[in-house]
Amino acid sequence: MISLGGNAVGAVGTWSDPTDARFSWESKRNAHMLFWRSEDGGETWAPPVHIHPRGVVMHAYQDVLLRTSSGRIILPLYSSMGQGTWHHEGAPFVGGYWNGNYISTDAHFYDPHFSASYIVYSDDGGETWNTNRDGELIIHTEYGTNPEYTNEPSVTEVSPGRLLMIMRTGLGRLYQAWSEDDG
Repeated sequence: MISLGGNAVGAVGTWSDPTDARFSWESKRNAHMLFWRSEDGGETWAPPVHIHPRGVVMHAYQDVLLRTSSGRIILPLYSSMGQGTWHHEGAPFVGGYWNGNYISTDAHFYDPHFSASYIVYSDDGGETWNTNRDGELIIHTEYGTNPEYTNEPSVTEVSPGRLLMIMRTGLGRLYQAWSEDDG
């Protein structure tokens, strides 16, 4: 959630059909990233607004919604592309035993998907949303090599109009990207 000034607040979340009991890649594909707005501090809420088109699998890391000093609302997202689930049968599955129970500690050690980070932003209090103009952020370590994924982005405003995004990668370190135009 973020403050929108006065008693107004905004919130982002993912909604999927509550009648769909499946928890699968297909049900995720049908989920929607939505923005809700309340003018009275959360007592009542306006109908939600779609942030992205249907069919695009979107994810937001927790607590990343930001309102910059200009009033722009920034939401860093990442899209995932690929088939199957996050863990394939027979693939490495990290974990251990604790009090006689196996506990998974799997953290994308085997990740069959590709992902790319970007932001969506709103200049009208969440009524409409746009995507950053320069496309998704991926990594090329050298000319002609395969691209590396980025995901789980988080953004902060370093100074008015200047934003820093930090992203997780499969390269064993975090990467950063800068915006000099408020995202």
